[in-house]
Amino acid sequence: MKTTEKYKLIAFDIDGTIKATNKDISNQMICSISRANKLGAKITVITGRSYLSAKDVVSQIDLSVPIVSFQGAHIANPITDQVYWKKIIDNISLKKLINILEKYDNEILFYTEKEIFTNKISTWNNNYSKRNNTIINVLKDFNELNDMEIIRITVICPSGAKQFSRFLKNEIKNDLYVTSSLANFCEILNPDAGKTNGLKTLASMLNIDKKNILSFGNSNEDLGMLDWSGHGVIVEDNNIKLENNTLNHCLSVTQNGPSIYLNQLIDENYIGI
Repeated sequence: MKTTEKYKLIAFDIDGTIKATNKDISNQMICSISRANKLGAKITVITGRSYLSAKDVVSQIDLSVPIVSFQGAHIANPITDQVYWKKIIDNISLKKLINILEKYDNEILFYTEKEIFTNKISTWNNNYSKRNNTIINVLKDFNELNDMEIIRITVICPSGAKQFSRFLKNEIKNDLYVTSSLANFCEILNPDAGKTNGLKTLASMLNIDKKNILSFGNSNEDLGMLDWSGHGVIVEDNNIKLENNTLNHCLSVTQNGPSIYLNQLIDENYIGI
């Protein structure tokens, strides 16, 4: 529901929200964000992409605050690269997880801030690293990870990530944050990660109350932050089956839904300071 107060912080997911797959951000979206910026609203992205990948995408738009990447485990200024928040997987949890993952033949990606390490190279992960503007390295042994700051681990699950995620959650309990962000991606992070915690942390840094936050997202991973925000908006996406919710909706990104929705709020004087 709208409030009588204005939205001072606007948070967007990236893929399926401000841009379509394999497309640039539309001119309509760029213009809408520019309008909100001129009114004094602070604009950011909350994304599952790595920091370098997210930084590359948002170079097209005028952001006024740090961005949240790695599913909420990393907050940094995309202009200066100053890091304000970084939650890594501790060595004890990492070793416990590797002991579990070694029993399976899945392709695994281990992310530091600027690199990706993998247990096996493939055409897919080689192309993935290029799309995400990140170097990929092949591990000779998992022990090479011991002295690294691992922010995220992604297990590729061709048979379905939800089932594997449930299995891992049962194995490691609350020691780590586990989610299935895509149909075949099981992601593992520090237990303090997650888009909701990332947005909460950024809002606290900026001293902005949740009631003054407008957020947009298109996936189940976004639902927590959308529900926590003062005004959360689901961007329709026919490729994603969402859990039951009572949130606001807008048209898909290919139909310029987020841009139209944001422009309407601007016209109704709900955006700015």
